[in-house]
Amino acid sequence: MRTELGRRPLNRAMLAAFVELVQATDAGPVADIGRGRGRVTGHLQSLGLTARGIDLSRRGEP
Repeated sequence: MRTELGRRPLNRAMLAAFVELVQATDAGPVADIGRGRGRVTGHLQSLGLTARGIDLSRRGEP
């Protein structure tokens, strides 16, 4: 991982635990609110969650 998240193993571990909890309780889909560039949203999706990102401050930007 070359992203900022790639340099943060504790953050990745917490997200992995969150994914396990959501999957174990069949609680998805999830929303990443105030997502910035969407790195967390993408990571959640790569771990198998249905995740959507919402960030109103970035209107019109990719």
